Amino acid sequence: MVNIASTILAGFQDDLVVLFGETLGWIVGHSILAAALATIVLGIKERDHIIQRSGFGKNEILDLGVFLLLTLSLFYIYTNTFNFESVASLALGATSSLSIRWMVTVLG
Repeated sequence: MVNIASTILAGFQDDLVVLFGETLGWIVGHSILAAALATIVLGIKERDHIIQRSGFGKNEILDLGVFLLLTLSLFYIYTNTFNFESVASLALGATSSLSIRWMVTVLG
């Protein structure tokens, strides 16, 4: 059997195999991949409906994108420069990004 799930899911697929056994772990891992692929395809097919009816405009998407980029940048700095743990770096990065966003939008 071709095991695409172990390539994409890596250690998580190994955990599924340990938990469910070889055959059922293979089925569960590939079912997760199939569900993710189906969700992506459905999202692409219905993108116009999602864009028009989601309630998110260009400003909200730009704000979210800047927040994510700033969080990832701060995460990289905290983990590589200051040698913080990953979870702490992510929490600090997200908190710092929200604080900076608040200062820019509210304080101007």
